[in-house]
Amino acid sequence: MNQIYMKNTDNFIFWDIILAEYIFSDNSNSKLRPVLVLFKEADDYTVLKITSQWQNIDNFTIVLEPNNENKIKITSYLKVKKINSFHEKLFKEKKIWNISNKQKEILKSKLSNLFNNL
Repeated sequence: MNQIYMKNTDNFIFWDIILAEYIFSDNSNSKLRPVLVLFKEADDYTVLKITSQWQNIDNFTIVLEPNNENKIKITSYLKVKKINSFHEKLFKEKKIWNISNKQKEILKSKLSNLFNNL
């Protein structure tokens, strides 16, 4: 697995979309992919997965369409149930964009629903 070392993690905040070396759940491999930052604790970030693969779409998926405000090249999917924690060394030093205010409200609602339904 190639690690991407980041020089300054203080620039990343809640709602930022950044690139991370995303490790597959079976630890078989990794892939550089965008993730949404939820919060930071010490050297770890809690993030949500973003993918361009249209699979397992459910009520906890937010569709991210390309537009003039973001740098999305193709329709992507924010997977609210794919919550992960990464060490800051797995992040590339690059903020891609932020989600819109409307998407933030949708995400807040979906996170609330997810945890209220446990």
